[in-house]
Amino acid sequence: MGKMVRKIFKERIVIVIITFVLLALFPLVLFRLIAFPKASTELKQGVQRNLWGIVNKQKDLLTLLWEERKSHARAVSDTIQSELLIHGDEDFMSLVNGKNEHEYLRLKMQLECMKADYGYKGIVICDATGTIQVTTDTEKSMVGMNIMKEKPFRNVHETLYDGKTYTSDVIHYSLNDANDGGRGRLAFPVYVLSY
Repeated sequence: MGKMVRKIFKERIVIVIITFVLLALFPLVLFRLIAFPKASTELKQGVQRNLWGIVNKQKDLLTLLWEERKSHARAVSDTIQSELLIHGDEDFMSLVNGKNEHEYLRLKMQLECMKADYGYKGIVICDATGTIQVTTDTEKSMVGMNIMKEKPFRNVHETLYDGKTYTSDVIHYSLNDANDGGRGRLAFPVYVLSY
């Protein structure tokens, strides 16, 4: 009889242990079946909201940067236009040729600062006919060149007289190098902003 009691006692202990294990796992199974799909969906939605928030912030930053660059282009344009209005075409050409040293240095400084601030390779300013009049130091070989015949600059001419700001995509542009007699080609990305 003693053996039987021990056997029954061991069986009951095993049953109790199995019952406790099942009862302990029951909430986890319920959580997996009921709550986890909702939590997973909420997590996915939260990640999507965060990603859209990041995209919108990046979009706002790019828009702000774009507007800042357009503002600087307008400032340079206004400097040139005010010089034309105050002194006329002849004095502007003397500014371009460096004869009006104070205004010329002010314009060159403004261009060089924009170039440094934005990491541009160079900045060129052309007149209504498309002839380059003023450049930053690294593009001096381009002064006097007519760029309106070149494909990237054709749309600029259309916007010169309607008062709208024209901005192009960044495009790859190749140009004959004036320094080596046209033997080589300079290739660089170009971004056109006309105001």
